Amino acid sequence: MPQMPLRNIPLLYKARVHDSTNVPYLAVSLQADRFGDEFGGDVGILRSNCSSFPSALNDVLGGYMKGIMIGLIVATVCSAGSSVLAVGKPKADPSLTKWVIVKTSDYTIELPRGWSLGPATPFGQRTISPAPSKKNIGKFMTAMTAAQPVSSSWTQLYHTALYFISQQNPLLKPTPYHLWRSPQGMTACSWEMKNGKGQIRGLYTVLRNSSMHILALSVHVPNTPSQKALTADFQHLVNTAVLHTAVAGSPTTRK
Repeated sequence: MPQMPLRNIPLLYKARVHDSTNVPYLAVSLQADRFGDEFGGDVGILRSNCSSFPSALNDVLGGYMKGIMIGLIVATVCSAGSSVLAVGKPKADPSLTKWVIVKTSDYTIELPRGWSLGPATPFGQRTISPAPSKKNIGKFMTAMTAAQPVSSSWTQLYHTALYFISQQNPLLKPTPYHLWRSPQGMTACSWEMKNGKGQIRGLYTVLRNSSMHILALSVHVPNTPSQKALTADFQHLVNTAVLHTAVAGSPTTRK
């Protein structure tokens, strides 16, 4: 089949723009009714120097274009160098996703990639641990549910939690708790545990849904340099947590 000359291709868009490297290139939007198997109906990107654009474009499109039906974007980088043809839709690399969704029979949470949810103790608590490494020593989170709905006031829940926390580390002092509503519609009760220097060493949040089921979450902060990253990861964990026992409703604010 003879090649289609560039002058016969209708230009729907033509502009001088810059890519992420701030190199100017010419973007041309075309339409064609079918492509060869190499294109597979996806977008093809041609990168070449400006002087070779007409001939390179014809080389790529000559055997495949017959009419005007579906869109194709062809980009030519205006810089010296060899031409590269990239064909196909870009696919997200799962390894680049920061969060991993983890489901249990009681709740769904999102963990930082590389962290894992351990088995449940007889009391319903699970430890959430990062991949073993020197930089991760002392870092961990916990998730715990109650077997039955909990109707205790927030003040009662707060002091009950502090009793068990103090058994593990009596030197830490709690901040007052505050109530707020999570993005999933549950009431949240949060506070911090600090050492004698006022440095945060633990964050705690108890979530309760409309059926009075609770999910208690915490993160241990081993040192100040790790506080910022762990706080952000823990807040994401709290914000995305969903209890399966009932659809979350209006927040319970009784103190």
